Amino acid sequence: MPVIQKNSLGQTNGEVSEETIKETQLAKVRQDETPQQPSGQVCDLLDLLGGSQEPLQPSSLLGDPALTQPTTALTSAGGDLLDLLGGLEPTPLTPAPSVTVYEKNGVTLTLSCEQQSESGLTITLTASNSTDSDISSFTLQAAVPKSVHLQMRSPSRDSLPARGAAKLTQLVVLNNPNKVNLKMRIRVSYTSQGSVIQDTVQVDSFPGLGAAGL
Repeated sequence: MPVIQKNSLGQTNGEVSEETIKETQLAKVRQDETPQQPSGQVCDLLDLLGGSQEPLQPSSLLGDPALTQPTTALTSAGGDLLDLLGGLEPTPLTPAPSVTVYEKNGVTLTLSCEQQSESGLTITLTASNSTDSDISSFTLQAAVPKSVHLQMRSPSRDSLPARGAAKLTQLVVLNNPNKVNLKMRIRVSYTSQGSVIQDTVQVDSFPGLGAAGL
């Protein structure tokens, strides 16, 4: 009977023992369990994320959106934009200069004007009452040279409450195409404590326009 020879793996001629198979499978399992470090992929990811001095963990970066670079870039861009727009805060409007044209019996009438065009002018008349009694039937009338076109708008009210609780305003629109020397007469009429009072005042200069008007 011929002698059966075994090779270095314990294999017979054309045969593999059961023990040899188990040892081979065990070695393969151990090899599969050995962790593989994808060093090339980690280096590429760190290069894309910007070369931080501290070591970064790719898994934590990818798992937490708050740690990604686009958020930082957006914040920086937004800050630069706010810096550029920082000087665009709304500028408060400067009120038109006014002058007191009538002050009597507790009634004060002021005049302010705003030039709309080379020949157009809008005048605002404002009346208030500083007495302890209400004033009723308050009216204003105006007269200008014949070559000046005048249009009086409706007043905001027809009475003046006591102690300046509310003011009356009325707009006067003027058109002075011939650029004549502008003058205005204003008649003030009102009833105070049962007495009817009428006064006339003349305005020779307008704030901001000089003595000649337009």
